[in-house]
Formats: sequence, structure tokens, C-alpha cells
Amino acid sequence: MTRSRRKIRRCLPRSRYSYREYSPQGRFLEVFEVVQFEHLPCTSDTGLEGTCLHEIDCTNQGGTGMGSCADGFGTCCIVYVEVSNVEGPLIFSMQTITEEARLYSIKITQLTAWDQLAAPTGCLQYFKEDQGHLESFNYRDRSEIGILRSSSYMNNFNYAMCIERAPNSCSVTYTNVGEMQIVNYDTDGLPVIPPQQAGVEIFNCPTDYLLIAAVRLCGERLNDGSVLQDFSLDAPVTDDSAGPIVIRFRSDGIYTGRGFKLHYQQNSCAK
Repeated sequence: MTRSRRKIRRCLPRSRYSYREYSPQGRFLEVFEVVQFEHLPCTSDTGLEGTCLHEIDCTNQGGTGMGSCADGFGTCCIVYVEVSNVEGPLIFSMQTITEEARLYSIKITQLTAWDQLAAPTGCLQYFKEDQGHLESFNYRDRSEIGILRSSSYMNNFNYAMCIERAPNSCSVTYTNVGEMQIVNYDTDGLPVIPPQQAGVEIFNCPTDYLLIAAVRLCGERLNDGSVLQDFSLDAPVTDDSAGPIVIRFRSDGIYTGRGFKLHYQQNSCAK
């Protein structure tokens, strides 16, 4: 029983470990396999991003193995990296109003203004694909590592989602692909629009809304009335304005709802 020698070689930093093979009778064979692999970014089984390390290195650095990498010789680890050689301090803080235990999984990447991944000024989120999804924060009913949670956007939001305009793109179409709920209440605490209805403009959406093509949208359906006048149904919303593609979301300091998950598709100028 023999096995060919195999190496995965790249630049430092990398892991290097040796393995002995054993026969079915429990005796080891004098065949060594030297495996070296670079500590590259990787994606865990749950979709989280980490760094590919050997399982021993991951444990020694205080990380958690969450899937394999490097053809099974490494584990995708989430680790903490010290920031150095920059003017500081860099401070990241969180404030909560309850005594519930919190669990965070945060990836931080520092970018310069000239970085290819840098977003335009004023954009909290930036999407570079021709099509994709826009999702409110805390929309999912479970975290990336499977912990159940209450789905709801947060109070006092006012941020922009920006999309890089593709070459020869003249419009963007948005469709609702999730359970949408952007709520608004009057001064008596009653819903401004009925359940399972789309709200349009300031009288329906005074405080909490999506702003697409300068039109306020809210409620439990996505429909601006341009395609379909039945506001109990979803309908595609198209923005054919020129210039940057920007979608804003705003919420007040009192009420919150489930949020939104929209699919966007850039459309070619060709007829």
C-alpha cells in the first residue's frame, strides 16, 4: 500500500504539517505526506468568512473551526487580527438596552479611498453586481450560525444602499422576494395602511419607508402603482432615472417591522 507524495506550496504565511499513514492492521507505513498551504481567506460551512489555518493553529489563536479548506487539510477559522502601523485609536463599540446575552460575528476590512472595493461617499452598503438582493438589517430569522432571533429592522435608521451602474444599463427593476413589512402608525397608534397592502408616498409612509426613484414605499407589499393598481399585490418597481443608483431606507424611533428583501436587476439600454 503506497501513496504518492503531495504538496501544496504557496507564499508565507502558511501551515506545514506532516502525516504518517497506517495500514489496516494498525502498523504505520514509512510514507510521509508534507502539506503546506497559505493562510488564505475562506468561507465556512455557514457562509461566514474566515482564514484557512491548520486546526491546531486555529485553536491556539483563539478561533473556532467552522468547515474545512485547503482540500481538507485546514479548517476555516474566524480569528482576531491586531491592527498596527496606523494612526489610532480605532474604536468599535456597541450599546444595548437589555441584559440579554449578545453574540457578534463581525468582519472588518480597512480600505483606502482608491481601493477597488471602496463605496461612494454616503453609501452604507455598496453592490457591484448587475443583479442581486437588497436586505434590511436583522431581516433573517436566524443568524449565520443558526441562532434563532426576532426579525426586525431597527429604529432611527437613515442610510443609503448604492448599486454600481453596469455598462449600458439604463434602468433598474426591483421586486419583492421576501416577507415585506415596513410599518407606519398615526398619532393614535393605529396603522396608517391596512395589513397586506402597499403604501406609496408621504401620506401612507410618513416615517418608515424605502425611497426608490424619489418615491416613498412601505407596507407589506412592494408596489408603486405604475404597473398594477391593485395595492394588495406586489408589482415590479423600475427606476429609469440617470445618475447614481441609490436606494434609501428610513425608520422612526418608535415602531419597527420585519423589514424587506428585494431583488434588483439592471436593464440594458438596448431595445
